[in-house]
Amino acid sequence: MTIANTSKDYYQILGLEAGASVLEIKRAYFSQVRKYPPERFPDDFMEIRQAYELLSNEKTRQEYDSIVQLPSFVRSAFEYARQALTGGNIEIAIKLLEKLRKEYPGKSFVNSLLGEAYLRNGNSVKAIRVFVELIKEHPRNAAFRGHLAHAYLLRGWHLKAIDAYKKALVLDEDNFSLWDGLAQAFAKAEHYEKAQYILQEALRKGKDKNWDNTELYFRLIQLDVTIDDLEGLNRHLEELTNLAISREDIRESIGWALNQLARFMIMRDLTEIAGAMIIRAHRLLPEAEEIVQLKEELDFYEKYREQFARLEEDDRIHEDITMLVGQTILPGVEFADSKLQEVSIFFNELKILDDPAIFSSLKQLQILYPDFYALKKNFFDGVMNARKRKKMLKSYLKKATHYTAMLPLLLDLDELYDDDDEGDEIAGFFDEDDGVDDFFVDDFDPFGSFEPQQPYVREHPKIGRNDPCPCGSGKKYKKCCGR
Repeated sequence: MTIANTSKDYYQILGLEAGASVLEIKRAYFSQVRKYPPERFPDDFMEIRQAYELLSNEKTRQEYDSIVQLPSFVRSAFEYARQALTGGNIEIAIKLLEKLRKEYPGKSFVNSLLGEAYLRNGNSVKAIRVFVELIKEHPRNAAFRGHLAHAYLLRGWHLKAIDAYKKALVLDEDNFSLWDGLAQAFAKAEHYEKAQYILQEALRKGKDKNWDNTELYFRLIQLDVTIDDLEGLNRHLEELTNLAISREDIRESIGWALNQLARFMIMRDLTEIAGAMIIRAHRLLPEAEEIVQLKEELDFYEKYREQFARLEEDDRIHEDITMLVGQTILPGVEFADSKLQEVSIFFNELKILDDPAIFSSLKQLQILYPDFYALKKNFFDGVMNARKRKKMLKSYLKKATHYTAMLPLLLDLDELYDDDDEGDEIAGFFDEDDGVDDFFVDDFDPFGSFEPQQPYVREHPKIGRNDPCPCGSGKKYKKCCGR
């Protein structure tokens, strides 16, 4: 059961009475964050943070307490706007809050929530104006400085964001969101070592204060991947796994999150990192069939990884043969089901059967890469035998009519995951070409799905990963501009 989208006021959200002390508010905040960690309960965490930030500051708390003196419809409008914002109805929340601000000016709790609504709506300029004014009235309010920092970050003003987050932390080092925001600001400014230091410092403080540190670990893991720090990645994965083992309440969710991350890494050709993640996921959930299967697929690929890397660079081997070997040894997580993978392999085999020029390349594969030839020995032997190849081609052409019906779905899937898609932004994770900017995001959710956020319409002809690069270099696209 969650607390979001209820009629509770800020005191009730923290489980407090109206006369609670500042120390009681902080204790209640830590208790609720452990119960509703941000990576598992983002909406609940947002309300907990809002309640803490407003009630932990004396002036804004006094203003909030004065809401009882306002007409009942004003109180109802504010609570409705707060619930609308939490529920994702941002436009409704903005309209209500703008009306309240106009009719009842000077209410910081109204302006603060309006500023947050602007931020969630992507309007950083309006948010900056709101929080700059609030800071003038409340210069020692850490929450307002933190929101201003986030608005700067959204605007792309990384140095201003860093400065604002630092000032906010001086005022309130117990606010988990401020540490997380400062790390993101350093990362977006490409100060990766400083981002690591901030996250590690937050982890140390979190252990002392008994925070739930799972999201901090996921942030560190994101950063490790971004800067290619495999040693740090394995260390933080191990620490996160041990944390999950010690806490039964998060063990299953962490296991599935690591499984999802591993699948995403495979789609990015980061199979070594995926292997490190799936090993931990398997330790947490050893009986989960989906995780066991992926681990077996990655273990199988690991046997051939270095040899396959050489094959990809070998111009003596036709690219369709290389692709077929890759389809055989790589985990098939990019496909929605095994049938789609079967269709993809089928059409690639059909291309090989229908191209007599491949014969010499196949002989080279048999001599230079006997292990790979052995993986598809029956098929390759058939291709090498003229009589059998003719018979196989006839059979494949007959089957092609049946498989063609599935081809549109297969092509749609390629559209989603092909590396040359300019719109490939999967649930806030990073694009290797863009670096950390697309990887460190405020709404990171390791427990969510990895479906694309919106449909992508291709503006230019599709270029496959193994097609010749259009720049004319003579290399494969994935080894040239597609990198």
